[in-house]
Amino acid sequence: MVLINMSIASDIYGGYSLTEPKSEKSSDTNGSDRTDYELTASFFTHDYFTQIKRYPPIFFDGESIDGDSQEVFDQILKDLNSSDPERTRITIIGHTAESLDKKSQVSTNWFVNFFQNLATHQGNDPESDINLSKKRGEIVFEKLLDNNVSKEIMFVSERGGKDKLYTEGVEEGRRLNNRVDVALYLIGDKDRDGVLDPYDRCPDTPSGLSVDKNGCEGSIRLDVQFALDSAVVSADKNDSVKSFAEFLIKNPPYDAVIVGHTDTQGRPAYNMGLSERRAEAVKNMLIDFGVPAERLKSEGRGMTEPLVTKEDALKAKNEGKETFEPLTKEELEKIYATNRRIEAHYFLRPEVKEKKKPKAPRLRLNLK
Repeated sequence: MVLINMSIASDIYGGYSLTEPKSEKSSDTNGSDRTDYELTASFFTHDYFTQIKRYPPIFFDGESIDGDSQEVFDQILKDLNSSDPERTRITIIGHTAESLDKKSQVSTNWFVNFFQNLATHQGNDPESDINLSKKRGEIVFEKLLDNNVSKEIMFVSERGGKDKLYTEGVEEGRRLNNRVDVALYLIGDKDRDGVLDPYDRCPDTPSGLSVDKNGCEGSIRLDVQFALDSAVVSADKNDSVKSFAEFLIKNPPYDAVIVGHTDTQGRPAYNMGLSERRAEAVKNMLIDFGVPAERLKSEGRGMTEPLVTKEDALKAKNEGKETFEPLTKEELEKIYATNRRIEAHYFLRPEVKEKKKPKAPRLRLNLK
């Protein structure tokens, strides 16, 4: 009798009974929600992955890994050790040859069937198949745990005798169906915002925008300049404002708050008012570029949130030096310029967060 390989070019979960992934919401220190996915079969059916590597089967002799399969296991371990655990997930699926029940027995002689089952370490019913395939998957799982692979990245399941690689009309086919299939999945970050795709509630974030751990709310610094003690934006410095306006127009779920900051020169009360006027000026520019006014707010924070302080700059300049050196006029001006800024904080409206994550178009903005 000819031994036939029955494997097909399909996903590892072809024919599986799938359930939706369970999820739990946890809050970060800022109070924003993030969905943490529990590994289930359907997690691996999404397009989260940049690479999927399927290994040759790990064959079993009863409940022990076949000696010839050790090389496969060693390669899996080598790949896991060289992969980023944050991006890596693996599936471990146990299989057996199909049980020799009354419909699938190779021989009608009970005595012959008894010894066929004994030779292949096989039971006489599907439940025995499931238990044995589960045991085999757990053996590989435990072996990986013993080699410092995190259980958090492993998904283990059992299929009994449902998924054959080979016909079982001959003994060799039944032997080769006693196996564990292992596959390695590398999770992607399509919009390259630093949030992996399964956890990114705002996919396709434009380049240059910072995001929170959900891949949504963030802020950018708009490249605008003001004359001394003025809230009028320089005419040649509005490209970034226009680009941000285009982003908001093309992405209706986002609203924004424009925040003005000043340097630490002058009186705090005066600087607070100046920062408010500057933020209002940029907000009006966004409206002029077509952003609906109801999606925008503005506020000033004066000198309360400097990015760089003179004290920190002075300490950094003199660290490790025996002779104290004061800050130069140029260095002071650089500090002041860094703190004089307009920031745009963008976010999903609360009612949008409760719905399916929006699909924003991929954009590239010339923002600093």
